[in-house]
Amino acid sequence: MSSDAFPADAMEYRLPKHELEFGVVCTLLFGGMGIVSVIVILVNADRHPVLGAVFLGFCWSCFTIPPLFFILAYFRHRLFVSPKFVRVIGCFGSREAQLVDVNNAVWNSATMKGKLVLHCARGNVTICFKHYTMQERSELIAFFRSRLAEQIQQGWKGFESRWIPAPEDYNKQQLETRRTLRFTVIAWASLIPPMYAILIWGKIVDAFPKADWLVVALLPLAFCGGMIYLMWLFARASLAETRRREDVG
Repeated sequence: MSSDAFPADAMEYRLPKHELEFGVVCTLLFGGMGIVSVIVILVNADRHPVLGAVFLGFCWSCFTIPPLFFILAYFRHRLFVSPKFVRVIGCFGSREAQLVDVNNAVWNSATMKGKLVLHCARGNVTICFKHYTMQERSELIAFFRSRLAEQIQQGWKGFESRWIPAPEDYNKQQLETRRTLRFTVIAWASLIPPMYAILIWGKIVDAFPKADWLVVALLPLAFCGGMIYLMWLFARASLAETRRREDVG
């Protein structure tokens, strides 16, 4: 079945926006640290600076490349579901199946949030529920549970006992998240004066001879600001899990 023939009334599911933000932040963070590390070793190393720069560049690339897949997946990944068809578009290809052709459906509870593997003559289609919000997971699970014949479904009891989303109060979690973030900001902000004291004292007694005063001025702010931002990013991702469509405003 071509993409043009796919039903226009199909429900479309995409990755949450926080996965894009996570990919961008990690790419910039690890990429920037890699660039700085390479420059520092080329300027300051006494022996084999090029070899050291290549090694550090390779190491930081190993951390930088995986977040790029988060960015690619955000723009590429789609799940289309209709009463008759299901289609999954991934980073490098797509799989689709007619529900009437599914001869075996396996509810896998071993992975995070679980997944459903649909087996048919044309191949397998896998729906990983970890990619979606709690409301979307509930919708998808209820849809496939009702649309697929009972006798072809395997592993449902184990999946049901472990991964059926329990309802949560979005507004309550939002308030708890705000309280947690306020505490985080206060805690990290309280560390800035001691960090300045240590760095200034170290600069005065020549403990950091190569450290510039600009570095001393910016390092505590950059470090604490970065940690606060990462905490905010993870809290936002956790909050997005429970957000319903009617909560988005």
